[in-house]
Amino acid sequence: MTQGKITDLEGRSRRNNIRIYSIKEGAEGASMFKFINGLLKTELSLNDDLDLQIQRAHRSLGPRPQNDATLRSIIVNFLQYSTKDLVLCTAWAKGIRYEGRPVFFAHDYPAEINAKLKEYKEVKRVLKKNKIRFQTPYPAKIRIHWETGSQLYDSAAEAAGDLNKRGYAVDLTAIPKGSERRWEERLM
Repeated sequence: MTQGKITDLEGRSRRNNIRIYSIKEGAEGASMFKFINGLLKTELSLNDDLDLQIQRAHRSLGPRPQNDATLRSIIVNFLQYSTKDLVLCTAWAKGIRYEGRPVFFAHDYPAEINAKLKEYKEVKRVLKKNKIRFQTPYPAKIRIHWETGSQLYDSAAEAAGDLNKRGYAVDLTAIPKGSERRWEERLM
């Protein structure tokens, strides 16, 4: 089996998962399930009658950190994708804080996809600074919504090159070497 197929299989198995960041270790008490169910319903102002159908909720693997500088994320698995999508969209639109800290919600992607998404860091910084709407569709591409229409880019180098041509200064040294190759080629 090729690495691309393995990554695709792992991505499909994580499809109904979300990751929640910035919640202190131990805040969940004795039951992570009850904590997450209560947090989502109260902070997202979801209907009390809505059954979130959470199958699993736990901290990511690894040793418990000694300080709050490196918190482990919480992984939540929903029975239905539509519920996961509702929670993510509501959380992104609302912006949640817990105990004075902002809480971040994200898709749960495989490590290879997360590494590819990190390559877009400088491009996303420039886009946010200039208030240009963008998306990062699976598997790790970037879609920029220009006034003339949206454009999909396969690599950070390709997007950075186009941004520079359009007059937006992107630091090309911040783009990792080799990102100009298509993602699919690297996984084969």
